[in-house]
Amino acid sequence: MLKKSENEWYYLEQGQYWEGYREYKKAVSAYRQALGINPRNSVANLRMGISLYKLGHYNDALKCFDTAQNSSSVQLEAMYRRSLTLEKLGLYDEAISVLNLILKHDQHNYNAKIAMAACKCGVKEYNESIKYLDDVLRENPCNSWALYTKSRVLGRMNLESQSVFYLKKALEADSVNSMDMSKRGRNLSQGGKHQEAMEWYSRALDIDQKNIDALLGKAQILDMVGFSHKDVFPYLDKILAIDPHHTDTLMTKGLICDRKGMFKKAVEYFEKVLDMDPNNVRALYSKGITLYSLKNVKGARFFCESALLREPNNVMAIGSMIWLLDHEGEYEEALVHCDKALSINPNFVYALSYKGKILLSLKKYTEAISCYDKVLEMDPENRRAAYHLEKAKEKVAKKRPGFGMFRSFHY
Repeated sequence: MLKKSENEWYYLEQGQYWEGYREYKKAVSAYRQALGINPRNSVANLRMGISLYKLGHYNDALKCFDTAQNSSSVQLEAMYRRSLTLEKLGLYDEAISVLNLILKHDQHNYNAKIAMAACKCGVKEYNESIKYLDDVLRENPCNSWALYTKSRVLGRMNLESQSVFYLKKALEADSVNSMDMSKRGRNLSQGGKHQEAMEWYSRALDIDQKNIDALLGKAQILDMVGFSHKDVFPYLDKILAIDPHHTDTLMTKGLICDRKGMFKKAVEYFEKVLDMDPNNVRALYSKGITLYSLKNVKGARFFCESALLREPNNVMAIGSMIWLLDHEGEYEEALVHCDKALSINPNFVYALSYKGKILLSLKKYTEAISCYDKVLEMDPENRRAAYHLEKAKEKVAKKRPGFGMFRSFHY
Protein backbone atom coordinates (compact mmCIF):
# COMPACT_ATOMS: atom_id res chain seq x y z
CA MET A 1 0.00 0.00 0.00
CA LEU A 2 2.86 2.36 0.88
CA LYS A 3 4.62 1.66 -2.42
CA LYS A 4 1.40 2.30 -4.32
CA SER A 5 0.95 5.64 -2.55
CA GLU A 6 4.59 6.63 -3.21
CA ASN A 7 4.25 5.88 -6.91
CA GLU A 8 1.00 7.82 -7.10
CA TRP A 9 2.54 10.96 -5.61
CA TYR A 10 5.74 10.50 -7.58
CA TYR A 11 3.79 10.82 -10.83
CA LEU A 12 1.84 13.74 -9.40
CA GLU A 13 5.10 15.58 -8.67
CA GLN A 14 6.31 14.79 -12.19
CA GLY A 15 3.14 16.29 -13.61
CA GLN A 16 3.54 19.46 -11.58
CA TYR A 17 7.16 19.68 -12.72
CA TRP A 18 6.11 19.61 -16.38
CA GLU A 19 3.30 22.08 -15.70
CA GLY A 20 5.89 24.50 -14.36
CA TYR A 21 7.62 24.39 -17.74
CA ARG A 22 4.30 24.67 -19.64
CA GLU A 23 4.80 21.15 -21.05
CA TYR A 24 1.12 20.29 -20.65
CA LYS A 25 1.11 17.12 -22.78
CA LYS A 26 3.87 15.64 -20.63
CA ALA A 27 2.03 16.79 -17.51
CA VAL A 28 -1.16 15.04 -18.65
CA SER A 29 0.82 11.84 -19.28
CA ALA A 30 2.22 11.94 -15.73
CA TYR A 31 -1.19 12.64 -14.17
CA ARG A 32 -2.68 9.74 -16.13
CA GLN A 33 -0.11 7.45 -14.56
CA ALA A 34 -0.99 8.78 -11.11
CA LEU A 35 -4.69 8.24 -11.78
CA GLY A 36 -3.96 4.76 -13.10
CA ILE A 37 -2.83 3.94 -9.56
CA ASN A 38 -5.59 5.88 -7.79
CA PRO A 39 -8.42 7.16 -10.03
CA ARG A 40 -9.93 9.11 -7.10
CA ASN A 41 -6.85 11.20 -6.32
CA SER A 42 -8.45 14.66 -6.16
CA VAL A 43 -5.22 16.63 -6.67
CA ALA A 44 -4.26 14.57 -9.74
CA ASN A 45 -7.76 15.01 -11.18
CA LEU A 46 -7.62 18.77 -10.56
CA ARG A 47 -4.13 19.23 -12.03
CA MET A 48 -4.89 17.01 -15.01
CA GLY A 49 -8.07 19.02 -15.65
CA ILE A 50 -6.08 22.28 -15.59
CA SER A 51 -3.52 20.88 -18.05
CA LEU A 52 -6.25 19.60 -20.37
CA TYR A 53 -7.93 23.02 -20.19
CA LYS A 54 -4.64 24.67 -21.20
CA LEU A 55 -4.48 22.28 -24.17
CA GLY A 56 -8.04 23.23 -25.18
CA HIS A 57 -9.46 19.77 -24.38
CA TYR A 58 -12.43 21.22 -22.52
CA ASN A 59 -14.74 18.18 -22.40
CA ASP A 60 -11.98 15.97 -21.00
CA ALA A 61 -11.05 18.70 -18.51
CA LEU A 62 -14.66 18.89 -17.36
CA LYS A 63 -14.66 15.19 -16.45
CA CYS A 64 -11.59 15.70 -14.26
CA PHE A 65 -13.13 18.70 -12.48
CA ASP A 66 -16.38 16.76 -11.95
CA THR A 67 -14.41 14.10 -10.07
CA ALA A 68 -12.17 16.54 -8.19
CA GLN A 69 -15.03 18.66 -6.83
CA ASN A 70 -16.24 15.70 -4.76
CA SER A 71 -13.21 16.17 -2.49
CA SER A 72 -13.51 18.88 0.17
CA SER A 73 -9.77 19.66 0.00
CA VAL A 74 -9.95 20.96 -3.60
CA GLN A 75 -13.70 21.47 -3.99
CA LEU A 76 -13.82 25.26 -4.46
CA GLU A 77 -10.84 25.29 -6.82
CA ALA A 78 -12.34 22.45 -8.88
CA MET A 79 -15.71 24.21 -9.01
CA TYR A 80 -14.07 27.45 -10.16
CA ARG A 81 -12.07 25.64 -12.86
CA ARG A 82 -15.24 23.82 -13.87
CA SER A 83 -17.06 27.15 -14.33
CA LEU A 84 -14.27 28.46 -16.59
CA THR A 85 -14.50 25.31 -18.69
CA LEU A 86 -18.28 25.55 -18.97
CA GLU A 87 -17.89 29.18 -20.09
CA LYS A 88 -15.44 28.08 -22.80
CA LEU A 89 -18.01 25.51 -23.98
CA GLY A 90 -20.72 28.20 -24.12
CA LEU A 91 -22.68 26.59 -21.27
CA TYR A 92 -23.21 29.92 -19.54
CA ASP A 93 -26.27 29.09 -17.42
CA GLU A 94 -24.59 26.02 -15.94
CA ALA A 95 -21.42 28.03 -15.28
CA ILE A 96 -23.46 30.77 -13.56
CA SER A 97 -25.04 28.17 -11.24
CA VAL A 98 -21.58 26.95 -10.21
CA LEU A 99 -20.27 30.49 -9.68
CA ASN A 100 -23.30 31.38 -7.53
CA LEU A 101 -22.37 28.50 -5.22
CA ILE A 102 -18.77 29.71 -5.01
CA LEU A 103 -19.79 33.31 -4.28
CA LYS A 104 -22.27 32.14 -1.67
CA HIS A 105 -19.35 30.52 0.12
CA ASP A 106 -16.88 33.36 -0.54
CA GLN A 107 -18.45 36.68 -1.56
CA HIS A 108 -15.00 38.29 -1.95
CA ASN A 109 -13.76 35.80 -4.57
CA TYR A 110 -12.84 38.31 -7.28
CA ASN A 111 -11.77 35.68 -9.82
CA ALA A 112 -15.23 34.14 -9.54
CA LYS A 113 -16.80 37.60 -9.99
CA ILE A 114 -14.85 38.21 -13.20
CA ALA A 115 -15.80 34.76 -14.46
CA MET A 116 -19.42 35.54 -13.57
CA ALA A 117 -19.18 38.81 -15.54
CA ALA A 118 -17.96 36.88 -18.60
CA CYS A 119 -20.87 34.43 -18.31
CA LYS A 120 -23.41 37.24 -17.81
CA CYS A 121 -22.02 38.80 -20.98
CA GLY A 122 -22.49 35.44 -22.70
CA VAL A 123 -26.23 35.49 -21.88
CA LYS A 124 -26.41 39.21 -22.85
CA GLU A 125 -27.01 40.47 -19.30
CA TYR A 126 -24.54 43.27 -19.88
CA ASN A 127 -25.52 45.58 -17.01
CA GLU A 128 -25.22 42.71 -14.53
CA SER A 129 -21.83 41.91 -16.02
CA ILE A 130 -20.63 45.50 -15.56
CA LYS A 131 -21.78 45.47 -11.91
CA TYR A 132 -19.58 42.47 -11.12
CA LEU A 133 -16.59 44.04 -12.88
CA ASP A 134 -16.99 47.41 -11.19
CA ASP A 135 -17.09 45.62 -7.84
CA VAL A 136 -13.70 44.04 -8.63
CA LEU A 137 -12.19 47.26 -10.02
CA ARG A 138 -13.19 49.24 -6.94
CA GLU A 139 -10.91 46.99 -4.91
CA ASN A 140 -8.20 46.63 -7.56
CA PRO A 141 -8.28 49.22 -10.38
CA CYS A 142 -5.30 47.52 -12.07
CA ASN A 143 -6.85 44.05 -12.39
CA SER A 144 -6.10 43.50 -16.08
CA TRP A 145 -8.48 40.53 -16.45
CA ALA A 146 -11.37 42.66 -15.15
CA LEU A 147 -10.32 45.54 -17.43
CA TYR A 148 -10.13 43.29 -20.51
CA THR A 149 -13.50 41.75 -19.68
CA LYS A 150 -15.08 45.18 -19.18
CA SER A 151 -13.67 46.30 -22.54
CA ARG A 152 -15.24 43.23 -24.18
CA VAL A 153 -18.62 43.78 -22.51
CA LEU A 154 -18.68 47.46 -23.48
CA GLY A 155 -17.83 46.44 -27.03
CA ARG A 156 -20.84 44.10 -27.07
CA MET A 157 -22.92 47.08 -25.88
CA ASN A 158 -21.61 49.09 -28.89
CA LEU A 159 -19.92 51.59 -26.56
CA GLU A 160 -16.77 51.65 -28.66
CA SER A 161 -14.92 54.63 -27.17
CA GLN A 162 -15.38 53.28 -23.63
CA SER A 163 -14.36 49.81 -24.80
CA VAL A 164 -11.11 51.18 -26.27
CA PHE A 165 -10.46 53.18 -23.08
CA TYR A 166 -10.61 50.06 -20.89
CA LEU A 167 -8.60 48.05 -23.40
CA LYS A 168 -5.77 50.60 -23.14
CA LYS A 169 -5.95 50.50 -19.34
CA ALA A 170 -5.80 46.69 -19.47
CA LEU A 171 -2.71 46.77 -21.69
CA GLU A 172 -1.01 49.25 -19.36
CA ALA A 173 -1.82 47.10 -16.34
CA ASP A 174 -0.58 43.99 -18.15
CA SER A 175 2.74 45.61 -18.96
CA VAL A 176 3.33 46.54 -15.31
CA ASN A 177 2.12 43.15 -14.03
CA SER A 178 4.25 41.26 -16.52
CA MET A 179 7.40 43.18 -15.58
CA ASP A 180 6.71 42.63 -11.88
CA MET A 181 6.29 38.90 -12.49
CA SER A 182 9.49 38.62 -14.53
CA LYS A 183 11.38 40.51 -11.78
CA ARG A 184 10.02 38.05 -9.23
CA GLY A 185 11.13 35.18 -11.49
CA ARG A 186 14.62 36.65 -11.80
CA ASN A 187 14.97 36.97 -8.02
CA LEU A 188 13.88 33.36 -7.53
CA SER A 189 16.26 32.15 -10.23
CA GLN A 190 19.17 33.98 -8.62
CA GLY A 191 18.24 32.21 -5.38
CA GLY A 192 18.42 28.83 -7.13
CA LYS A 193 14.63 28.29 -7.11
CA HIS A 194 14.42 27.61 -10.83
CA GLN A 195 11.09 25.81 -11.01
CA GLU A 196 9.33 28.56 -9.06
CA ALA A 197 11.07 31.14 -11.26
CA MET A 198 9.78 29.35 -14.37
CA GLU A 199 6.22 29.64 -13.11
CA TRP A 200 6.58 33.42 -12.72
CA TYR A 201 8.26 33.82 -16.10
CA SER A 202 5.47 31.79 -17.70
CA ARG A 203 2.83 33.89 -15.97
CA ALA A 204 4.58 37.04 -17.18
CA LEU A 205 4.52 35.70 -20.74
CA ASP A 206 0.88 34.70 -20.46
CA ILE A 207 0.20 38.40 -19.96
CA ASP A 208 2.80 39.88 -22.33
CA GLN A 209 4.32 37.56 -24.94
CA LYS A 210 6.92 40.23 -25.80
CA ASN A 211 8.37 40.53 -22.30
CA ILE A 212 12.06 40.20 -23.16
CA ASP A 213 13.22 39.68 -19.56
CA ALA A 214 10.78 36.78 -19.11
CA LEU A 215 11.68 35.22 -22.49
CA LEU A 216 15.40 35.36 -21.72
CA GLY A 217 14.96 34.17 -18.13
CA LYS A 218 12.87 31.22 -19.26
CA ALA A 219 15.35 30.31 -22.01
CA GLN A 220 18.30 30.40 -19.61
CA ILE A 221 16.57 28.15 -17.07
CA LEU A 222 15.48 25.66 -19.74
CA ASP A 223 19.09 25.53 -20.92
CA MET A 224 20.40 25.20 -17.36
CA VAL A 225 18.16 22.24 -16.47
CA GLY A 226 19.10 20.33 -19.62
CA PHE A 227 16.47 21.04 -22.25
CA SER A 228 17.59 20.70 -25.87
CA HIS A 229 18.73 23.85 -27.66
CA LYS A 230 15.80 23.21 -30.00
CA ASP A 231 13.49 23.93 -27.04
CA VAL A 232 15.52 26.94 -25.91
CA PHE A 233 16.19 28.76 -29.19
CA PRO A 234 12.53 29.64 -29.99
CA TYR A 235 12.47 31.90 -26.91
CA LEU A 236 15.75 33.56 -27.91
CA ASP A 237 14.56 33.96 -31.50
CA LYS A 238 11.42 35.72 -30.25
CA ILE A 239 13.62 38.23 -28.44
CA LEU A 240 15.78 38.83 -31.52
CA ALA A 241 12.64 39.36 -33.60
CA ILE A 242 11.68 42.13 -31.15
CA ASP A 243 15.22 43.50 -30.70
CA PRO A 244 17.87 42.14 -33.12
CA HIS A 245 20.60 43.90 -31.12
CA HIS A 246 19.79 42.44 -27.70
CA THR A 247 23.29 41.71 -26.41
CA ASP A 248 22.44 39.25 -23.62
CA THR A 249 20.39 37.14 -26.03
CA LEU A 250 23.12 37.08 -28.69
CA MET A 251 25.65 36.08 -26.01
CA THR A 252 23.36 33.37 -24.63
CA LYS A 253 22.81 31.93 -28.09
CA GLY A 254 26.54 32.02 -28.81
CA LEU A 255 27.43 30.25 -25.57
CA ILE A 256 24.84 27.52 -26.18
CA CYS A 257 26.13 27.01 -29.74
CA ASP A 258 29.68 26.73 -28.40
CA ARG A 259 28.63 24.15 -25.82
CA LYS A 260 26.74 22.13 -28.44
CA GLY A 261 29.76 22.06 -30.77
CA MET A 262 28.28 24.54 -33.27
CA PHE A 263 31.45 26.60 -33.15
CA LYS A 264 31.09 28.58 -36.37
CA LYS A 265 27.58 29.67 -35.40
CA ALA A 266 28.85 30.62 -31.94
CA VAL A 267 31.54 32.85 -33.49
CA GLU A 268 28.86 34.54 -35.62
CA TYR A 269 26.85 35.49 -32.53
CA PHE A 270 29.90 36.76 -30.64
CA GLU A 271 30.88 38.83 -33.70
CA LYS A 272 27.41 40.39 -33.80
CA VAL A 273 27.94 41.55 -30.22
CA LEU A 274 31.42 42.88 -31.05
CA ASP A 275 30.12 44.72 -34.11
CA MET A 276 27.91 46.73 -31.74
CA ASP A 277 30.36 46.87 -28.84
CA PRO A 278 34.02 46.16 -29.76
CA ASN A 279 35.00 46.42 -26.09
CA ASN A 280 32.59 43.77 -24.82
CA VAL A 281 35.01 41.72 -22.73
CA ARG A 282 32.75 38.70 -22.36
CA ALA A 283 32.26 38.48 -26.14
CA LEU A 284 36.03 38.83 -26.70
CA TYR A 285 37.15 35.98 -24.45
CA SER A 286 34.16 33.81 -25.45
CA LYS A 287 35.13 34.21 -29.10
CA GLY A 288 38.71 33.34 -28.17
CA ILE A 289 37.68 30.07 -26.51
CA THR A 290 35.46 29.12 -29.46
CA LEU A 291 38.23 29.90 -31.98
CA TYR A 292 40.47 27.49 -30.07
CA SER A 293 37.84 24.78 -30.60
CA LEU A 294 38.12 25.59 -34.33
CA LYS A 295 41.90 25.00 -34.03
CA ASN A 296 42.64 28.70 -34.56
CA VAL A 297 45.19 29.02 -31.76
CA LYS A 298 46.57 32.43 -32.79
CA GLY A 299 43.08 33.89 -33.09
CA ALA A 300 42.10 32.38 -29.74
CA ARG A 301 45.09 33.91 -27.99
CA PHE A 302 44.54 37.29 -29.65
CA PHE A 303 40.93 37.58 -28.44
CA CYS A 304 41.65 36.29 -24.92
CA GLU A 305 44.52 38.78 -24.61
CA SER A 306 42.31 41.54 -26.07
CA ALA A 307 39.80 40.92 -23.29
CA LEU A 308 42.54 41.22 -20.65
CA LEU A 309 43.93 44.40 -22.19
CA ARG A 310 40.53 46.02 -21.67
CA GLU A 311 39.87 44.62 -18.19
CA PRO A 312 43.07 43.22 -16.62
CA ASN A 313 41.27 42.34 -13.38
CA ASN A 314 38.29 40.55 -14.92
CA VAL A 315 38.59 37.10 -13.31
CA MET A 316 36.45 35.44 -15.99
CA ALA A 317 38.76 36.79 -18.71
CA ILE A 318 41.76 35.59 -16.69
CA GLY A 319 40.05 32.20 -16.30
CA SER A 320 39.69 31.94 -20.07
CA MET A 321 43.40 32.66 -20.48
CA ILE A 322 44.22 29.98 -17.90
CA TRP A 323 42.10 27.47 -19.85
CA LEU A 324 43.85 28.35 -23.11
CA LEU A 325 47.38 28.19 -21.68
CA ASP A 326 46.68 24.89 -19.94
CA HIS A 327 45.43 23.37 -23.19
CA GLU A 328 48.58 24.60 -24.94
CA GLY A 329 50.79 23.09 -22.22
CA GLU A 330 52.15 26.49 -21.18
CA TYR A 331 51.87 25.63 -17.50
CA GLU A 332 54.22 28.18 -15.95
CA GLU A 333 52.45 31.10 -17.64
CA ALA A 334 49.10 29.58 -16.72
CA LEU A 335 50.18 29.46 -13.06
CA VAL A 336 50.98 33.18 -13.15
CA HIS A 337 47.43 33.86 -14.32
CA CYS A 338 46.01 31.54 -11.63
CA ASP A 339 47.83 33.47 -8.93
CA LYS A 340 46.68 36.78 -10.38
CA ALA A 341 43.04 35.64 -10.41
CA LEU A 342 43.32 34.39 -6.82
CA SER A 343 44.93 37.65 -5.68
CA ILE A 344 41.81 39.42 -7.00
CA ASN A 345 39.34 36.83 -5.69
CA PRO A 346 40.76 34.21 -3.27
CA ASN A 347 37.48 32.27 -3.49
CA PHE A 348 37.54 31.91 -7.29
CA VAL A 349 37.16 28.12 -7.34
CA TYR A 350 37.78 27.83 -11.10
CA ALA A 351 41.28 29.34 -10.82
CA LEU A 352 42.12 27.37 -7.66
CA SER A 353 40.98 24.11 -9.25
CA TYR A 354 42.95 24.82 -12.42
CA LYS A 355 46.01 25.68 -10.34
CA GLY A 356 45.77 22.24 -8.75
CA LYS A 357 45.46 20.62 -12.17
CA ILE A 358 48.47 22.51 -13.54
CA LEU A 359 50.58 21.69 -10.46
CA LEU A 360 49.62 18.05 -10.98
CA SER A 361 50.84 18.29 -14.59
CA LEU A 362 54.11 19.82 -13.30
CA LYS A 363 54.43 16.91 -10.82
CA LYS A 364 54.19 19.27 -7.86
CA TYR A 365 51.88 16.89 -6.07
CA THR A 366 52.01 18.28 -2.52
CA GLU A 367 51.13 21.77 -3.75
CA ALA A 368 48.37 20.31 -5.92
CA ILE A 369 46.89 18.52 -2.89
CA SER A 370 46.86 21.80 -0.97
CA CYS A 371 44.92 23.47 -3.81
CA TYR A 372 42.36 20.69 -4.09
CA ASP A 373 41.84 20.62 -0.32
CA LYS A 374 40.94 24.32 -0.49
CA VAL A 375 38.64 23.73 -3.47
CA LEU A 376 36.74 21.02 -1.61
CA GLU A 377 36.43 23.21 1.49
CA MET A 378 34.63 25.79 -0.67
CA ASP A 379 32.84 23.33 -2.95
CA PRO A 380 32.44 19.90 -1.29
CA GLU A 381 30.48 18.54 -4.29
CA ASN A 382 33.26 19.29 -6.80
CA ARG A 383 33.79 15.79 -8.22
CA ARG A 384 36.59 16.81 -10.57
CA ALA A 385 38.59 18.26 -7.69
CA ALA A 386 37.95 15.12 -5.61
CA TYR A 387 39.14 12.91 -8.49
CA HIS A 388 42.35 14.89 -9.06
CA LEU A 389 42.99 15.06 -5.32
CA GLU A 390 43.04 11.26 -5.16
CA LYS A 391 45.35 11.13 -8.18
CA ALA A 392 47.76 13.55 -6.48
CA LYS A 393 47.68 11.52 -3.25
CA GLU A 394 48.44 8.34 -5.20
CA LYS A 395 51.46 10.02 -6.79
CA VAL A 396 52.75 11.14 -3.38
CA ALA A 397 52.21 7.66 -1.95
CA LYS A 398 54.21 6.09 -4.79
CA LYS A 399 57.19 8.30 -3.93
CA ARG A 400 57.31 7.12 -0.32
CA PRO A 401 59.95 4.51 0.62
CA GLY A 402 58.57 1.01 0.83
CA PHE A 403 55.63 1.72 -1.46
CA GLY A 404 56.82 -0.85 -4.02
CA MET A 405 57.33 -3.49 -1.31
CA PHE A 406 53.87 -2.79 0.13
CA ARG A 407 52.35 -2.97 -3.36
CA SER A 408 53.94 -6.34 -4.19
CA PHE A 409 52.96 -7.72 -0.78
CA HIS A 410 49.38 -6.40 -1.12
CA TYR A 411 48.86 -7.99 -4.51
